[in-house]
Amino acid sequence: MAFPLLFAGCGKINAEIEELKNRIANLEGTTIASIEQQIASINKSIGDLNGMDTSLKGYLDALIWQLVQNCAHFSHNAVIFANLRRGIIPR
Repeated sequence: MAFPLLFAGCGKINAEIEELKNRIANLEGTTIASIEQQIASINKSIGDLNGMDTSLKGYLDALIWQLVQNCAHFSHNAVIFANLRRGIIPR
């Protein structure tokens, strides 16, 4: 009775060994960039991020300016509306 259990366990072990062999083959086939390559890539990314930061700041400035303009327009219209409700006609 112990033999069927033993053979069933061997099949599982063989499958795990094959999986480990595949993982090792994957690791052996993978190359890691040199430190110099990694630093160059990081520096390029920093430059890209600085450019994006500048673009976003310009975009935010434009949005803030538009908000200020809309608020000024709204305030002006609110005053006119309040005066109209009081019966004051703007000229």
